Amino acid sequence: MRPTVADLRWSLLPAPLTERLAGWAHDLSYADLDEEVRAAVIRLCRDFVVISLAASTGRGVGGSSGPGLEPLVRLAALHPGTSTVIGRGVTTTPQYAAMVNGAFAHTLNLMDVHRWSAPTHICPGVFPAVFAAAEMKTVPFGEFAAAAVVGVEAIAKLGMALNVGRGVIDTTDANAPGAALAAAKLLGLDRSGQTDALGIGAYLAVGGTISLELTSPGYWCRPMLSGWQPGTGVTAAMLAREGLRGSPRVLEAPTGFLNSKSLAPDPAPLSALGDPFEVTRVGLKPYPTTRYLHSEIEALERIVVEGDLSPADVEQVVIEKPRAMHLVTGTDERRDPATPEVARLSSFFFAAKVVQDRRAWLDALEPDSLCDPETKRLMDRVECRPAADLDDLFPAGLPARVTVRRRGGASATRTVHHPRGEPERPLSEAELLAKYDALYEYCLSGSMARRRFDEILARCSELEACRDIGGFVRSLGGG
Repeated sequence: MRPTVADLRWSLLPAPLTERLAGWAHDLSYADLDEEVRAAVIRLCRDFVVISLAASTGRGVGGSSGPGLEPLVRLAALHPGTSTVIGRGVTTTPQYAAMVNGAFAHTLNLMDVHRWSAPTHICPGVFPAVFAAAEMKTVPFGEFAAAAVVGVEAIAKLGMALNVGRGVIDTTDANAPGAALAAAKLLGLDRSGQTDALGIGAYLAVGGTISLELTSPGYWCRPMLSGWQPGTGVTAAMLAREGLRGSPRVLEAPTGFLNSKSLAPDPAPLSALGDPFEVTRVGLKPYPTTRYLHSEIEALERIVVEGDLSPADVEQVVIEKPRAMHLVTGTDERRDPATPEVARLSSFFFAAKVVQDRRAWLDALEPDSLCDPETKRLMDRVECRPAADLDDLFPAGLPARVTVRRRGGASATRTVHHPRGEPERPLSEAELLAKYDALYEYCLSGSMARRRFDEILARCSELEACRDIGGFVRSLGGG
């Protein structure tokens, strides 16, 4: 007989995980945050703002950019309110503003990464929720920063507790309860209210491995999912404020969040809240692809540029990486991607584009580029292999080894363990500004004056002096 739900052996998890997390979130104050943590909040917030502004134009790649975002904006417009949709002349309810802004943050695939928990994309879950809450009352930077840290910590530690690689494939479900705690913090809920918000947010959590369905128009829903989670979090916090109760053991119950979402939950990370603050371990992307491609793109760029190689010089590119990364990016089903959404996950495609262009940017994913005959010929010269000697380095690192064999027999190999943008190798201020300049030119130059864009960048960098974060959010609207 096949096993049934009744045959499952539920993990016995230590109590009170839920009340401990909610209590920690309630008690955290701005005074508890050192300079590194405060700077991380500003850095992540600026990255979120610029990416969301760029995506709000609909200028992007694939159906999940323009066509996939417009239904969300239209739906938000049907629900008028006072909350800002970034980059658009639309104000709506807090829940719908969070939903649309979270989707904007995901769609260009340049969002942040926290590799210890999946890697998980945290900022599209946190900042839309705290932005929406900040427009409901006057919020100075200190309260905003504490709430953002709560959201990042909760999502990251819950994602780690879901035990990616053993218990789950994807930790997306952690975003909604984390967003609920962040919104509840900013709305000023007491300990009981924080617990209720966490209980409701975890109960309403959606997502999971279905988000990996990539090969049909159904992928349009993936950026929306990144928005649905903070929208759910804001809803949970508002319901808790109005008196709806949530389970005070929603995380640890036999059929609670951790057991229902993971085959092998590990509650240990929830005993190390703020140790370290996960906001300091969030990486930022220079390339518009899955993080699992960044090490190989960087290694291949080095070889091509240092060797001054043309496509005609390259006989073969061999890419080796841990099996977990290979299964997402290097299998035969990634060999000839038909859509930009799949190309972002293809080692074959981006290796070919780096050999052609000596870089990896959004224009590589335009329809003409996907169908380019030379790109297809170069993909045929790319071989991808799982490497057993790199398995033990994952997920502590995201290693890749790239070998380029030249026509005539010479070869060059480069290995990258931590791609640029990870905490071990953070992007410099100059590199971040170059990324934002490139986003402006690609997405915003036709719709926003450069002076206004520079003013937004300056305001993001000066957030620590801001006494009304809601006013800052309103300044990001369209018109």
